[in-house]
Amino acid sequence: MDLKTILTIFFILTLIGTVGAVPPKPVEFFGTATLDGIAVPEEELITAKINYNERGSIATRQGGIFGETGIFGERLIVAATEEDLIATINPLITFWIGDLKASQEIPFSSGEVMELALTFNSSGGEVPPVGSGDNSFQIGTIETTESGGEQIVAINQQTTTGTVTTDGNAILLENPGGGWESIRLQTAEPPEVSGSIVRGTITDVRAVSSRLTASLDGEIAGIDFDIGMEKFPDPTAQITRTISKNPDPAANSAFLLTAQNAAKEINDIAFVVNIQKTGIDNVADGGTITSATIRMVVSPSWVIAQGGVDNVVIMRRSDTGSTSSLMTRYIGNDPGGNYIFEADSPEGLSIFALTGVRSPSPPSPPTGGGGSSSTQATSDFVFTPGATITPGPVPVEDQPTPGTQETTPLPVVSSPDSESGSEPTGRDLPLPYIIAGIAIAVIGLFFIMKKR
Repeated sequence: MDLKTILTIFFILTLIGTVGAVPPKPVEFFGTATLDGIAVPEEELITAKINYNERGSIATRQGGIFGETGIFGERLIVAATEEDLIATINPLITFWIGDLKASQEIPFSSGEVMELALTFNSSGGEVPPVGSGDNSFQIGTIETTESGGEQIVAINQQTTTGTVTTDGNAILLENPGGGWESIRLQTAEPPEVSGSIVRGTITDVRAVSSRLTASLDGEIAGIDFDIGMEKFPDPTAQITRTISKNPDPAANSAFLLTAQNAAKEINDIAFVVNIQKTGIDNVADGGTITSATIRMVVSPSWVIAQGGVDNVVIMRRSDTGSTSSLMTRYIGNDPGGNYIFEADSPEGLSIFALTGVRSPSPPSPPTGGGGSSSTQATSDFVFTPGATITPGPVPVEDQPTPGTQETTPLPVVSSPDSESGSEPTGRDLPLPYIIAGIAIAVIGLFFIMKKR
């Protein structure tokens, strides 16, 4: 095969890869909007969101009209990002006027132009969450069968996203997509590899999520977790993480009472994460999730305002309404300097709150002036029998330099500075752009050689 043929084949393959990476076309909307059955006033801003992140907006005109029907008319343009399509299999578009959410939710359909009649209800206002993302188990050609009470898995390495390898009695899936960093399938025997198919009898599953981050009044809020499962879930199973500033009234009361029972007060709640499960559940509720480890990330300024790491506690509210504290560990800082707190949740996933606590009676002021170490809580902080808080005894003035001293190995996660929806930086060019650049260089070389 001569050089010209090789270059031609390479050029065609590069074009195929580049075309496949073309971002989705936006969806365009026009129509009318009513509030309590009356046309929305002129100049009200309608905002479209995907996973609670703003993806487009437009102002209403007289009569509650927004957008125009003509080809060249102004419309509400909703552009999904690659992160939106990765985080959620079928992302929904929601519509908002301030904190009021419309009754309509529309699936994102690339390139479509739609007419809508949006209806808002003033009694249905809610404080919108600041971030949301899904974890899906539909991540490639992974087939499971049941035999004699055991689950057998078969994975096609060629059609499963990410990297599939074996490690002793385990199958490892690295970067499989679906909101996961890795999935480890423990097997009874070393997995069998036949061509592109890897098979094994599952004894245990451990899945590590990617980190979901959001911004709360300029402060970082982040959540990631790993879970243990008895078997690999059905591909339709899904876990949804939603970050909010405040818990709902019932949960808020429960957190306050839990602190009071331990002779403590909640100084502040950094944020709340509601982890909802579809087609999968905790073992206590008849499901397959046997355990979970939660990691919550927050800005340094919030930790310092609570008096240091000793005063930070992760609380859990179960699906049945019982509330308790978890043994909370401060495990270091991420590359952005944000603080990472970790807790084991033996009963699985539910609602978690990152709280700052204090004693009901403020401590006596320090005799030497300044210094916040006098506000540190003792390490025998107990919310429920047997549940103690064990953060590292690090005074505020001696806390580690941001980005150093991670005491526990952490999964590879996205940068906490990168909020959902942000554009890639020059340091993180997507692969298609790199391939396109190589293709241009090769074409140039081809024409130079041809002239010679």
